[in-house]
Amino acid sequence: MSMDGTEVSPDVKAMYESIKKHHAKKWAFFEIDRSKRVVLTQSGEGRDITKREEDKKIFEGEVKAKLRDDQPLYILYDFEFTTKEGRLIEKIAFITWVSDRAPIRDKMSYSSTKDAVKKCFDGLSNEFKLNNIGDADYDTLADEVERKA
Repeated sequence: MSMDGTEVSPDVKAMYESIKKHHAKKWAFFEIDRSKRVVLTQSGEGRDITKREEDKKIFEGEVKAKLRDDQPLYILYDFEFTTKEGRLIEKIAFITWVSDRAPIRDKMSYSSTKDAVKKCFDGLSNEFKLNNIGDADYDTLADEVERKA
């Protein structure tokens, strides 16, 4: 439970484990619902991806395209691509999307709940905070994931 009393649904950890162990989903969105629980709201089917261009297309079409200024989200994204050197990258990133234009109450809730959500993700090493649509640049994020791999 976070400091503001928001609970994290067990589905959050279950989704992370499903992505981590089985690549069952490519991405997942989590929101704080009206009952102050972090819950799974959407997910994208897992795919066998090796090309960075394919991964980028999925990120831009299925994740970035759904970001709204009025709806903060926690996002898990399973980066899967082969580097120019031929090394396969398979890393999950935790992304916090809170637009600069989001209501202040939402900004505070998502900020104070983030650590409670992160505790569900054992072994996660990639984390990003996005505040405007320009921050949701696949190449920038993927370069950072590759650098840490």
